[in-house]
Amino acid sequence: MAGFFEQADIERLLDARNAAHAQLRCGPNQHMTLVDVIDMKIQSKESVATFARVLGDPMFASRHLAFAVGPTLARAQIQRAAASRAAMFFPSLIVLVRLARIRLRLR
Repeated sequence: MAGFFEQADIERLLDARNAAHAQLRCGPNQHMTLVDVIDMKIQSKESVATFARVLGDPMFASRHLAFAVGPTLARAQIQRAAASRAAMFFPSLIVLVRLARIRLRLR
């Protein structure tokens, strides 16, 4: 995810998420969500609030939620938006993916 998100962008993201969830082969809420927001810009308060509602929706909650996020103010925003979840934050997508692979092997 990169750039600045307007409400219409978030709606398109939710449509894509819903389509992807319909194709999952695991049980409800058993998937892992990895999100690359390193190139995300500072968002409006409204967008942060919308993302918080999206992340807090139990119907789409993943078993694990992890973000690759850079050291910007956007990091603080995504941490606020994900405050209702036990999310993990990593400095790069490479670190995030490596740790996810290790975790999957340990299952």
